[in-house]
Amino acid sequence: MIVGMRPNGAAGRIRAAQSEDRAWLEARPALRLGAMVRRFTTLSGLQWYHDHPVERTLEALGEIAEIAAGGGQRPSSAYARENLAMATSLTDRLGSARAEGLTPEEQDEAWELLVTIPPRTLLRRDDPDAHADLVLVNEAHWHAEGVSTAYGAASAITAVGYFRPDDRWDVASRMAGLRVRYEDEPDARSEVAAEITATLSRFLVDYDTWWRAQGD
Repeated sequence: MIVGMRPNGAAGRIRAAQSEDRAWLEARPALRLGAMVRRFTTLSGLQWYHDHPVERTLEALGEIAEIAAGGGQRPSSAYARENLAMATSLTDRLGSARAEGLTPEEQDEAWELLVTIPPRTLLRRDDPDAHADLVLVNEAHWHAEGVSTAYGAASAITAVGYFRPDDRWDVASRMAGLRVRYEDEPDARSEVAAEITATLSRFLVDYDTWWRAQGD
């Protein structure tokens, strides 16, 4: 995915947008549980592409149990509740693997579970595109849940777009363009955020329609 030349000062604008995104979540501690479940599932989708060490996904999984024990706002949508239940189940299965210093065998076992269970549970799929689509679906659902900002959702989808930019809904490439606009056009951020939200809302409808057609 190639982005054209950016106006001067892009690095500073990106850092500022990322800082504002973190501050948005920090100001809403009741959303921490949903935010960590969202992060874990997106990391598990990216894990398939070896985007990061398996320990990072395991760390996110481990934090879910700690946050849940402290209370907080529980997910309201069916997808979010199923996502939390899946993460909790994986926490039980991978409890001993969350420790530092995993053996190669433990890493392989953890990796296999982290890249197979989430798409099979949440998408009922295990095809080659399931991992990238999991990130799209996950980010769209949690944004609709109110757990993430439009910029945060677009940024996460752009990350998986580097590995699979040509999804059948053209969501990854659109999110990449909208993320850049959000960063480069501070005065238009409200409009760009609204476009991101509308695009992801339409995507969920389109994805559901596509998925239903697979069973015909």
